[in-house]
Amino acid sequence: IISEGSARIALPEGQVFYNPVQVFNRDLSVMAINQFCEMDSKRTSWSLLEALSATGLRAVRYAGECPKLTKIVANDIDPEASKLIALNAEENKCSDKVSVSCGDANLVMLQAAAGKQLFDIIDLDPYGSAAPFLDSAMQAIADGGMLCITCTDMAALCASYTDACLAKYGSMPVKGDICHEFAVRIILNTVERAAARFRRSIEPLMSCA
Repeated sequence: IISEGSARIALPEGQVFYNPVQVFNRDLSVMAINQFCEMDSKRTSWSLLEALSATGLRAVRYAGECPKLTKIVANDIDPEASKLIALNAEENKCSDKVSVSCGDANLVMLQAAAGKQLFDIIDLDPYGSAAPFLDSAMQAIADGGMLCITCTDMAALCASYTDACLAKYGSMPVKGDICHEFAVRIILNTVERAAARFRRSIEPLMSCA
């Protein structure tokens, strides 16, 4: 059993990925989402998609710590992970807020876009790069919505594997003291180009490495 924030989740050993190093990342996401929802004080209902949910920890924390979120979809392509998400949502008494989806993240977002069931907030926290999911996310997010993006492929972004960075992000990274600063800018540039493909634009609200 893992306790984090308001959530207590079951974590079967070796079955589903959990990264304890990312606790700060998840804390930051909770605070950012709450602040974003407060920017429209008259609105009381917001929807969120956690596209790559694994254990469902983020979704469960959002349900318990983000009071203005009324619809949370937790998706994972792994059927076993989806069963665990449902179990964790039930154990944390938030099944009324958290619905479970099992499917390819890109397909889930494209289906939402096709059905005009757009999300106010989309959270992309893959294992590695978020780049493969950006085009779908840009189509599934509502106008004025918030996109939360985590990329953990720092070896590529910080110039240990320049070819990988060029392939994923269309940019050449740099070595040295500014590599993490530059990595954030590479990601923002990639997100902006994805937005432009669908005649949209981005406004960065917060970035950190």
